[in-house]
Amino acid sequence: MAGTAGRFDTTGDRDPGAVGMLAYYLGLAVRSLRRNIPLMVLLVMVVGFGIGASMTVLTTLRAMAIDPIPDKSSQLFVPQIDAWGPPTRPRGGPDAGNRLPDQLTYRDAVALVKAQRAIRQTAMYAVSLNMTGADGAPTPISGRAHSRT
Repeated sequence: MAGTAGRFDTTGDRDPGAVGMLAYYLGLAVRSLRRNIPLMVLLVMVVGFGIGASMTVLTTLRAMAIDPIPDKSSQLFVPQIDAWGPPTRPRGGPDAGNRLPDQLTYRDAVALVKAQRAIRQTAMYAVSLNMTGADGAPTPISGRAHSRT
């Protein structure tokens, strides 16, 4: 019993056997990795690709979330026109009656460009298309289009 008293000493803050166990487990891991080198290479590649993909997504998100034109943001305007009219406004919620559409219709965008009220202007308007997939079922797709001027 006298030889094992120092090994299980609980009076100190750190267990001296923890470092030995960590070294033992690291040795087991190295031996296991040496036995399965192709698996180790595959795992390292998968982790590397995962880190690279997540960093790419986070960098793109950060770039898209900031102000794209900081010097001209105060000079950019987005007009909103009530194209729905009173009978077709969306219902529901406290502000549903006063809400304007988020996007211009094609006619409104063309009319604003033809009016030439701004020195530099580009019209953006809503578009919606139906894409036919491999199964033959149409899928509605919406987006935005812009004019060249």
